[in-house]
Amino acid sequence: MNAGYHPIVTTWCSLALVFMTLMVAACSQQPPEPLPNNTPIPPSNTSDAYDFPIKPGTDAWRAFNSHDEMLNACQIPEPLLKNMSTSGLVETVMNYPLFGDILAYNNPQIGINRVSAQFNGLSELLKRKDAGTVLLNIYAAMDPAAIPDNWTDLQKGDYSFNFLYIETVLAQESILSTLTTHELEELMEQANTKFQAQQNNSEVYDIYSMSMPIWVLSRVMLHIDYPPFKQEVSENEMLSTFTRDGTLHNVPSSVWDDIFYQTISISEQYLSGK
Repeated sequence: MNAGYHPIVTTWCSLALVFMTLMVAACSQQPPEPLPNNTPIPPSNTSDAYDFPIKPGTDAWRAFNSHDEMLNACQIPEPLLKNMSTSGLVETVMNYPLFGDILAYNNPQIGINRVSAQFNGLSELLKRKDAGTVLLNIYAAMDPAAIPDNWTDLQKGDYSFNFLYIETVLAQESILSTLTTHELEELMEQANTKFQAQQNNSEVYDIYSMSMPIWVLSRVMLHIDYPPFKQEVSENEMLSTFTRDGTLHNVPSSVWDDIFYQTISISEQYLSGK
């Protein structure tokens, strides 16, 4: 497998713009509203996904006076939650109106920890023994390049965030531990493929988005105790920090190029010898 890596050219200005947008959303306690018909999540035959009764864009949603009110309105009733299929649960979590909250924290690990603590659907998904398989199947069917030319920048951004969300979940140890060796290898191949597609569409996916499939790769290799990667992590503090929590703050772009290149190269080394 050849990832065809080439250096990241996304500027830090675009990254700063992303975080400024998120800060404005956080301060207003009104996260960006999801847009209809632009999700990369393939349609499923699931019949038991939860339909959130109050959605962003509605008068009822706009009537909320606090973020806590939004959180309370988006909880899944416990009887439904415990009996929901894992496919239905994944679909529900990916449609969670406040999933964007993970972007309001210093790194994606803190973000998903906080969202999991606040949303019973995500905390339940992270406990399901078949969650990894269902997530992997969905991830494999997602195409970062499937973006119509007539979409607005807001629609494209909303589309890109769906990859960030599912990759953040896939990077969790509780999910990786449910996957077989074959599935872990498939996840590595998919993460490599998604990164390349995102890099080829850098007008849509910024460096934050492109770091997420790389984070998945790093977490998988740490999970399987791959010696060459463990050695690299022990010698590279920035890579160690990134693998631990996905941190990208205050890191020069040249260092990110090194992290991306090393992670992809070592993952290709593993996959070529499997």
